[in-house]
Amino acid sequence: EDFFEKKRLALGVSLNKVQKQAVLHTAGPLLLLASPGSGKTTTTIMRIGYLIEEKGVTPSRIKAVTFSRASASDMRDRFK
Repeated sequence: EDFFEKKRLALGVSLNKVQKQAVLHTAGPLLLLASPGSGKTTTTIMRIGYLIEEKGVTPSRIKAVTFSRASASDMRDRFK
């Protein structure tokens, strides 16, 4: 919860219970399927941040896949 509180204060990002579960799922791959505008990109970015900041995963060991260049560009910009 400390991670989520830090991000809420620093970035203004709040996740719901299911999104938090996805972020905290660190044992193996994760597939997010949801409707447009439901927060998939935000959840993915938060999960990547959690893996790096809290779990000490080297960024080069993380692979995120999306289905369009526009979405990949959006994710890249948001992560910065």
